Amino acid sequence: YAHFNTSNNPGAYNLDGTLPTDADVIYINEDNKNSLTHYSKYTGLKKILEQYAKQNKPLVIRIIGQVNASGLSGLSSQMIDVKGSAGLTIEGVGTDACIYGWGFNISGIEDLEIRNITFSWNYEDAVGMQNAKHVWVHDNTFTVGHQDWKPTEHDKNNGDGSCDAKRSDFVTVSYNHFKGTAKSILLGSSKSSREDVGHFTYHHNFFDGAEQRLPRVRWHDVHIYNNYYKYS
Repeated sequence: YAHFNTSNNPGAYNLDGTLPTDADVIYINEDNKNSLTHYSKYTGLKKILEQYAKQNKPLVIRIIGQVNASGLSGLSSQMIDVKGSAGLTIEGVGTDACIYGWGFNISGIEDLEIRNITFSWNYEDAVGMQNAKHVWVHDNTFTVGHQDWKPTEHDKNNGDGSCDAKRSDFVTVSYNHFKGTAKSILLGSSKSSREDVGHFTYHHNFFDGAEQRLPRVRWHDVHIYNNYYKYS
């Protein structure tokens, strides 16, 4: 569904896999997560993402190695806000790209791709979406989260969702590995609050000892096919 009702490939890349000539590419690692300057004057991952929404040009953020929550500027509930509609791809480089202890709060965005990243020890959602459209989350690994000391809610000892969504439309979650996750995928804000029907696809995901919500669906039009469920 992420590719439905749009002429674009979700994210910064063209449909043929090339980058548009006006796209920006930046590399984020543990050492430069707060010091990298882009758009001439905006420093740090949080500020760069805030300004992306205003630039009206595609952006690729490439994650190198493990980027930790510890010391990362701009976290709110261990999440960084992602907004905008010019085409954004957040992707891991190689096999060891890891978001550790934090996640992305995707709100009011259209045209986003997240791929090839391991999300580990997330406090709230690893990937949380609200009011988002044309989002493609694929080829990632989600592992167990944590709130093992005074969790904010009674069922969050192992963090919140791995890839949750509410009030969103045209989203595909595919080819991901959910490894021992707890509250894996929730679709919809609450059982009593009916949302406008969104369109979601979940395919070719590996639920590897995942505990629950595979996915848990409320008020939406959903494709679920060719997923593999393994219980440990």
